[in-house]
Amino acid sequence: MASVGSAIGLGNFWKFPYLTFKHGGWFFILAYACALFVCGLPMLILELTLGQKMQRGSAGALRGITPRLAGAGWAASISGFFVCMVYNVLIALSLIYMVTGGAQPWSEANYVRSDGCKTARMMETSSAELYFYLDTVKLFDSEACAQFQYGDQTVFSWGLYLAVLITWLIIFLCIMFGTKSASYVVMVTVPLPFICLFALMGFFVNFGKEEGNKGAAYYLGGEDYPIGTLPNGDVQYYDPTIYRGEIIQDAFLSVMYSVGLGVGVFFAYGSYNHIKKPVIMDSVIIVSLDFLFSILAGFVGWGAIGYLKLKGNSAAN
Repeated sequence: MASVGSAIGLGNFWKFPYLTFKHGGWFFILAYACALFVCGLPMLILELTLGQKMQRGSAGALRGITPRLAGAGWAASISGFFVCMVYNVLIALSLIYMVTGGAQPWSEANYVRSDGCKTARMMETSSAELYFYLDTVKLFDSEACAQFQYGDQTVFSWGLYLAVLITWLIIFLCIMFGTKSASYVVMVTVPLPFICLFALMGFFVNFGKEEGNKGAAYYLGGEDYPIGTLPNGDVQYYDPTIYRGEIIQDAFLSVMYSVGLGVGVFFAYGSYNHIKKPVIMDSVIIVSLDFLFSILAGFVGWGAIGYLKLKGNSAAN
């Protein structure tokens, strides 16, 4: 369950739907499935097997092959730590929006633009985006509506700072007793995304009935996605063929990022297995659930976009 939880994350419900938009739906899904079989599954088997055989983490497992590889193991663990630092900031942003989201302070009715944000340059910026830059991360000056210079110490986002501290505290409480505490945590954190995902799917399936399942058609490439109107009045559609040459590269990068390969985590998980435990079936289950979650997340994301597009909401663009 911990391995499945490591594989399923932002790469599934954030990056995967975007890449299906970029590459025309099922074209990318097919490329992703091939990359998962060619690269993702063998690499996962390799990492779990080495961790299980050496009974060590990434540095110790690679050092067991030859001492010169220990540095590669440390580099993997350090890069994984950097990824965690970035993820924790994103989780902190989610905590902020969990607190403020109910009141929707960024809505047009509640958000009053400052004079600096009423210029022609900034009027095209949505209120939600302004709220993020001005009030959440404090990147823009609330009066001048211009980005602060690097190193400017006149402003600090205390709300975000506090949210990051809370995030790190929660992580510490989850792992403070090692596998004893983490094993109980994953019993909640791993099934919960699937429960929420199925709930959202049921929610947007009802919306899909109203708009003829436009979201699913956009997602699978069965219908072109409108992005605007040309000066002559014709509808302008997004053309995914302009990025078709990058599809293989994006598929392999997405597999590495989504499954969580190369950051040392599966060496550590494999080290807790019995030394003779078969790991091939475990690896197949992990990558299969990762792929299934990505597909389902795509339907949820595009179901929401299809509904917003039907209602003429600018957020769908």
